[in-house]
Amino acid sequence: MEQKTKKNLWYVGGALLLIFLVAIYFYYRGKSQITIAPLPIDDPAHPAGNTGGASDSEISRIATDLHTDMSGAAWNGHDNEPWKNSLALSDTDFTKLYNFFNTKYQSEHDSTLTGWVNDEQAWTDFTWYELRNAVLKRLGKLNLK
Repeated sequence: MEQKTKKNLWYVGGALLLIFLVAIYFYYRGKSQITIAPLPIDDPAHPAGNTGGASDSEISRIATDLHTDMSGAAWNGHDNEPWKNSLALSDTDFTKLYNFFNTKYQSEHDSTLTGWVNDEQAWTDFTWYELRNAVLKRLGKLNLK
């Protein structure tokens, strides 16, 4: 009986080793197939500001307009323009908008731009609601949490 138990232990050990080796193989195979796109950032050769697209003052204005629109209760509905303007920005400029908004307003709500937008509600303004969802989708696409 003892001989049979030893033999079974070898089978179990061999099976576990085989499973472990197969898992390692698939891990490295899958890791080599995944490519992660980098976040859009400024050109390191031009760190002093915006090298194209929207100007820094325009990004600042959009962030301020978004903050104004999201501050307080929106009993009269939302202003759609800052939302449309934010969606018209390139990915790099949108990331700058996110960073600018967080630098200036994150302490008020203890949340990033994503949190501000996610917490904002409108019960009757369906056009704004679609714009809000588009901004949230874009924030998610750019991995801006």
